[in-house]
Amino acid sequence: MLTDIGTEEFAHLEMIATIVYKLMKDATLEQIKAAGLDDHYVAHDKALIY
Repeated sequence: MLTDIGTEEFAHLEMIATIVYKLMKDATLEQIKAAGLDDHYVAHDKALIY
């Protein structure tokens, strides 16, 4: 039962990450810096990292 719950929660995490990716995909570097995500951008570009 815990495996089923964990699997379902990972699916929710994937949906949230996809939404964030779609919101960031057209952002300029200046907008990313203003949002405080420049460290994430340097390490992972706009990739989905949980």
